[in-house]
Amino acid sequence: MEKKSTRLWKWGKQIGCLSLFLLLGIQAAGYAQDDPAETLIRQLQDKDWEVRRMAAERLGGIDNPKVLEALIVALRDENWRVREEVEWALGKKGAAAVAPLIVALRDKNKHVRLEAVEAVGRIKDAGAVEPLIATLIDDEVYIRREAVTSLGEIKDTRAVESLMAVLKDRSWLVRWEAATALGKIGDAKATEALVEALHDKDATVRAETVRALGKIKDAKAIAPLILTLKDQDENVRKETARVLGMIGDAAAVKPLEELAHDDPGETVRQAAQNALEEMSVK
Repeated sequence: MEKKSTRLWKWGKQIGCLSLFLLLGIQAAGYAQDDPAETLIRQLQDKDWEVRRMAAERLGGIDNPKVLEALIVALRDENWRVREEVEWALGKKGAAAVAPLIVALRDKNKHVRLEAVEAVGRIKDAGAVEPLIATLIDDEVYIRREAVTSLGEIKDTRAVESLMAVLKDRSWLVRWEAATALGKIGDAKATEALVEALHDKDATVRAETVRALGKIKDAKAIAPLILTLKDQDENVRKETARVLGMIGDAAAVKPLEELAHDDPGETVRQAAQNALEEMSVK
């Protein structure tokens, strides 16, 4: 026969487990009823910066006016990693987040400024054009480049003159991005500056400049592009042949024929031949 003490121990254990299950059930029910947004907003005030950062990340996917307000307040967080994550979240909130992000463009931390520039670019709001133009003189290369990228995404002609100036930036990365942005905006006012950039010391920039001129399709660029068929870089010559075929100006036919026959690069000769075929069907 089982001892009385043993039976009592088993009953006590069963009662204890039952109590624990009931307690967990009550807690689970409480969590289920709690608004996830409210919980995350409270976590933005947590003492642990990593908790605050993760809360900001998750709030980016919640559409709620209270969330936007809380994220704007969190832009003043003492930890730059939290502020960086907050800006990423705000980048998903649309035009309502542009004003606080513009303020963040002047943050003392370069990582925060970079994230703010990227977030504004994702929103593509015209109200950010002037602040982004001001950011083109930032000391950090990657911030200047990202500001140029964002201006290219917004495609506002107010940025054209400033982007033309950036074609002379000390970094080839920024100059390359400026050519890309001007091509996206497509304003013929940039043609002269882009033609000058065909002589950039960096071949990657020259090739991107050719592509930009191909998007703008200004007749004033035809003669300079024909001269660029003699560029020392094979990729630049190939890209120029492609662009001239796309534009389809008759003045390029003879130079392209010579290129298709005489160029030492096989890919260039093929590009010239493709361009001539494209022009013949137009």
